[in-house]
This record gives sequence, structure tokens and C-alpha cells, in this order.
Amino acid sequence: QVSSRFPRRCLSAAHPSAMAVAFLLATPGGPGASAAPSLLGASPPAVPALRGALEATSSSSALPAAAVAAFVALSCAAGSRRRAYIRRHATAVDKTETAVAPWEIERETEAERQQRYKREAEEMKLKWDARRLEEKQSAERRNSHRFKEQERELIYGPRDAIMEAYEARMYEEARVLEVCRKQREVYERIKAFKLGRPLPPKGKPFVNLKPNAVKPPQPNDIDVSGFYDPQTDIEALKYKAPSTYSSPTGPAPPKRHERGAPKAAWEEPQYFPAPPNQRPWNYPEVGTVTEVTNEVLTARAAREDGWVEKLPSIPLARTMKNSELRTVLGPTGIDVSGNRTDMLTRLNKALQRQAEGKF
Repeated sequence: QVSSRFPRRCLSAAHPSAMAVAFLLATPGGPGASAAPSLLGASPPAVPALRGALEATSSSSALPAAAVAAFVALSCAAGSRRRAYIRRHATAVDKTETAVAPWEIERETEAERQQRYKREAEEMKLKWDARRLEEKQSAERRNSHRFKEQERELIYGPRDAIMEAYEARMYEEARVLEVCRKQREVYERIKAFKLGRPLPPKGKPFVNLKPNAVKPPQPNDIDVSGFYDPQTDIEALKYKAPSTYSSPTGPAPPKRHERGAPKAAWEEPQYFPAPPNQRPWNYPEVGTVTEVTNEVLTARAAREDGWVEKLPSIPLARTMKNSELRTVLGPTGIDVSGNRTDMLTRLNKALQRQAEGKF
């Protein structure tokens, strides 16, 4: 009976006390039973019905029923307005799933996009300019190193990679002993100072330690002239293990003209015997030459004059004798050691580099 008399929207939106009042009105024989059908059946905005009900119920007996009906009508009207207000200000939620949050989505304008393109183009230009400069400097340093090695080879002969690696390992082992000796020396002197005793004298260094590099050299400070300086090898002699040092890794390898090809690390002896036609080593010891020789100066002048253009062709070189071929190739800086086939092979490689423009 209550649901048929009261509109559903009025009961749900009104204050909870209004529902109790509605049950009071719907009770048979109640004080507002006579006015309930006319007032409760009214529309939600019941202001005109409320005014009519107050005028019709001017007697004292109908006053409580009119007041109750007025309260119910006002509650229904307020609930209706509240629902309309909420509907007007509701937010439409987009339920589309995205990988980022809405506040992380950046939308750039056309002007910002063009500005970004311009900035990226300038950055790429600087990047490739730096890369070209790096390649240019690297090529200059490689050519300089190659020319220095050629001039050094004219003085001391080809490098002995096996002996150089052995000497470098001996220096590292001797360096460990020297560091331990200096640490012990500092400890003993500090201990004597704390006890009030005379300080023990400093010992003699077992090997000279290489100075630590403060910072890498600047590109403009690197020598790219390609001229060999004999003082380089003379300075390197100071940082070698003493001849009295005996390494636990084994004895030194034989001299260059006394050993053949190396064997595996677990084989004994470590080198094959020297071939019977091994050439004698007629070059001076490394570090004994203080000035460049005339042969180096001649090769240097020929290189500065454009010795690349003075290389003979392969057909012309094949018609020359070995002595003539060595005379022609010597000033150009090409290695003239070995037999005729070796010299022609080196000449062919030099001509190929000249054709490729790698000079």
C-alpha cells in the first residue's frame, strides 16, 4: 500500500525521517490520513499543492496533518533538485586503456615540432663534424706511428715482439718487489721515529717505477710529424728489470737469431731450433744510438718530397737486380729485407695504398 501511494523517487531521495512520516500518514485513522491521498499523490515540486493544503486545513484539528504533508513535499522537492544538480555536473570518464597516465601524454604543437626538428638537425651536424675530426686525427696518428716505426727499423731492425713482451712481464714482476720494499722501508722509518731511535737509511731502489700519468695529452700535444726520436728508446731502458732478477716463470727466451718458430705453451723447449740459413743480427742494441743516422735522414727527406710518386712500377721492378731494387726502395721507407719476392710484395702493397689514396 505504501509503494502504491508514494512515488518511488520521492521516498528514495527524501530524508530518512520523511519515510517515517509517510508511514505515519498512511496509517489508518492517523491524524493525516484524510489529507494523505491528496498531498502524497502530488508531483515532486509540490509547492502549489502545499499552499492549497495550508489554506484548506485552517482548522486546529487538521493543522498537524498539513504540517506533516508540507514537510514531505519539501523533502521530495529538495531531493529532486539535488539529483538534477548532480546530473548536470557529472564527469564523463573515458575508459580507454593506455600505456601511460593521462597527465603523461604530451601533445606538441606544430611550432614546437619544427623547433625540435631544427635542434636535432644541429645536434646531428655537430655529431658528424666531431666524428670526421676524430677520423682525421686518428688517420694522422696512424700514419705518424707507421713512419716512426719505419725509421726505427732502419736503425735497430724489425722489432722483436717476443723479447719485448718478456721484458714487459719482467718489469711488472720487479715492480711488485719494489713497491713492497718501499712499503717496508716507510714502515721501519716510522717505527724508529716513534721509538725515538735514529732513522734507518733509505735503501737503493730495485727498479725505477714509471710515473703515473696525470691526465691524457691534448690532441694538439700529440706528435704527428712521423719523425723517430732515439731518446724514446733510451728513456725506456730505465724501466727494465735488472739483469740479476730471476723470474719464477722461467728463463728468458733465446736470442732472435738463435730461435725458430714458437711452440705451444706446455711444450719443452718452447721454440723450434733456428733454421740453418738464419741471417745474423747485425743491428745495434736498442738504446745505444743517440742520433738518427744518415739513412733515416735520407728516407725522411724522400718522404717529405713525395716519395710515393717515385715508386717504380711492378714491371720495371722485375727487370731490376736485387741490389738495384734495394737502392731504389731504400729511400722510400719500404722494408728491403728478405728476398726478391718479399720486396716485390711490399712494393705491390705500397702501390695499392697509393691507388686507394691512403697516404
